[in-house]
Amino acid sequence: MSMRFLPLFILLALATLVSWSFPSLAANCQGTPSEEQITADFQQYLNNLVKDGSGKIAIAPFFDNHAGLPDHTLYYGIPFFIYDFFSGQNEKLVHPYLSFAALQKAGINQADLYQKESMQKLAKELGAEHVIFGAFQKTYRSQLRIIVNIYSAKQDTVLSPAPGFDTNFDDSFFDLLTKNILQAAKAAKGLSLKEGKGSTPSMDVFRYYSRGVEYAASYQQNNLELAITWLDKALRESHHKYPDAALHLSRAHFMLALLKKLQKADPSQDWVKANHALEFASTVSDKEPKHQLSSRFLQGQQAFQKALTAHHAGNAASAQNAAKEGLMQVPEDGYLQFIYLETLGGKSPIKNIQVNHGVCL
Repeated sequence: MSMRFLPLFILLALATLVSWSFPSLAANCQGTPSEEQITADFQQYLNNLVKDGSGKIAIAPFFDNHAGLPDHTLYYGIPFFIYDFFSGQNEKLVHPYLSFAALQKAGINQADLYQKESMQKLAKELGAEHVIFGAFQKTYRSQLRIIVNIYSAKQDTVLSPAPGFDTNFDDSFFDLLTKNILQAAKAAKGLSLKEGKGSTPSMDVFRYYSRGVEYAASYQQNNLELAITWLDKALRESHHKYPDAALHLSRAHFMLALLKKLQKADPSQDWVKANHALEFASTVSDKEPKHQLSSRFLQGQQAFQKALTAHHAGNAASAQNAAKEGLMQVPEDGYLQFIYLETLGGKSPIKNIQVNHGVCL
C-alpha cells in the first residue's frame, strides 16, 4: 500500500506507544489543539511561500460598490482567481488569505477597500511593494462594471485613470479580468507581472469555488466541512476539469484530516478523499505554490512517520531531523512540533516557524 494511503489511525496507535515508552514527553505539550494557533501556523506557512526580498505583490478583495446584499462570489472569488491564475508564473504573489487577515486585523472593509490609505497599510503589513485592488458594481440586469487598480508602495501612488471594463455576469468575465490586470500592471511603475497560465472556470463553477475558498481559510472544523461541500460542487460542476477547485478541495480535506489527527480521531477518510481530489489537478506542476499548498501534507506525513518510528526506537537525532523536515512542510502539525521540542537538545529553532505549542502524543 502506498505511504500516502496508509491509514492514519495506525500512526496514532504508534504515537500512543511512544507516549507510554517516553513519559518525559508529557512535558511542554497541550492535550487539545488550538484552532487559532494552528491557523496562525498556516498563515505563517503562506507567508513563507514568498521568498524574502523585494517585489512582493499583495492581492486585496475588491470593493463591492453595488446596492443590495453583498456579493460573496466576486468579493472572495476575484482575489483567489487572480492568485490561482497568475501565481505559477509570478513567485512574488502573496496569498490572498494573508490580505484578508491583515485587513480584518486593521478593521478595513467596505468603501475603505478602495482607498489609497488602506492599501498603504496593507502593503506595509505584508511587506509588499504593490497591491492589486479594485471595485465592482452589479446592475439589476446582471451586468458588471469592474475597475482594476494597483498601489505602488515605493511611489505611494495608485493608477489614474485605472483600467476598467463592462461585461455580463457570465464566462466572458475571466478573460476580461486577466487582460485588465495585465494592462494595469504595465501602467504601474516598477511592477513586472508575467502573463498567467492558469485555467478559467465557468461562472456557475466560480460561484461554488468562491464559497469554498471563503470557508477554507482556517482550521475551524465546521467551516472546513462547508468548504468541502462547496468545492466538491465546483469540481463536479466542471466535470472534474477545473484543477484549481480540485487543489482547494484536496487542501481542505488535508486540513480537516490534520485537525482530526491532532484531536486523536480517525482522519483516514479525509486523507483518502484529499488524495483522490489531488488526482484531478495533474495538469498543474507540483512546483507551483498552489499545488504545494496541498501536496505538502503528503511530504509532512512521510516525515511524521519517520519521526515517530525513530523516536520509538530511541533515536533522538533521527527523530529531530525528520520532525524538522516535516515542520518545514506542515508547521501546523502539533505532533511534529512535540517531537521536535522534546529532541531539540539546545539547538536553534527552525527559522520562520513557531515551534512552541506541541500537541501531546
